[in-house]
Amino acid sequence: MSQQLKYPFSVGTRKAQQKLARDLRSLISFVESGTNTYIIEAAERRVLAALDQSEIPLVHTGDPGDMLIYPTARLIVEKIGAPRLREYQAEAESKAVNKHLGKEKEDFVVHLCQSAFGWHMESTGTISERAKLPIQLGTFELKLR
Repeated sequence: MSQQLKYPFSVGTRKAQQKLARDLRSLISFVESGTNTYIIEAAERRVLAALDQSEIPLVHTGDPGDMLIYPTARLIVEKIGAPRLREYQAEAESKAVNKHLGKEKEDFVVHLCQSAFGWHMESTGTISERAKLPIQLGTFELKLR
C-alpha cells in the first residue's frame, strides 16, 4: 500500500481510489463520514506543505482511506481556485514523486511509467556510459519515447 500512496497517478492507486469513491460526490460523502475526517486533515496538511514549499507528508495509517488523501487535497486546491496555489501544489507533488522515484529500482520505474502513462522507457546505461553524454542528459538514467 505504501507504493500506491507514493504514486497517486498509478493504475493500482486509481483502482483503489475508485473502489472507495467512484466520483466527486462519493468522495465528499466518504471523507465527511465521522471516521474519515482524518483524510480531510491530512489533505489540508498536504496543501499547507505545498504553500510552505516544504516536503509533502506521506500519511500511511494502514487504512484504505489513505488512498483518498491526494484526491481530497486536489479537491481543496480546486475549490479554492487560486492559480498560484495550483502551481505550488503541482510543484510540491512533482518533487515528492521525484524523491520517491529516485529510491526505486529501475524495473519498477519503467513499469510505473508504462502502466500509468503508456511511455516506453529504456535505460541509458551505467554512470560511466552516461558521463559521455552532454551534461544536461548525463544525470538522467532513463530515456523516454
